[in-house]
Amino acid sequence: MAQNERFLQYVEAQRKARSLERAANYVFLGIVIVVLAGSAIGLIPEIEQSKKLDLEIAKWEGNEKNAREKLRREKSSLTLLASDPEYLELQYRNRALRMGKPGETLIMLSPDQVEMFEGKRDRP
Repeated sequence: MAQNERFLQYVEAQRKARSLERAANYVFLGIVIVVLAGSAIGLIPEIEQSKKLDLEIAKWEGNEKNAREKLRREKSSLTLLASDPEYLELQYRNRALRMGKPGETLIMLSPDQVEMFEGKRDRP
């Protein structure tokens, strides 16, 4: 009988130990979740700032690309102006005097009309 009683005491002690261990596991899990949630909440402003910086970088890269393309066109135009008399004449007639050769008809279009014909804008 004493052995049976000792066995029951042992089983009860094991049950209490397991429930205490399970409670400790839940407490530890709760602490880990709270720490991870706090870290995630602390990172939200950093993530937003990173997104803003990425957008700003993309804008600056677009501006740089546009500036490089404009520089390339200007260099090409300067090279042609220096070396190609026909191009020089064409640019002079188009930009400066807007005059044609004798017997030539000029059709003047506004920049809006040019964009419309090139397909960059919809017709009104």
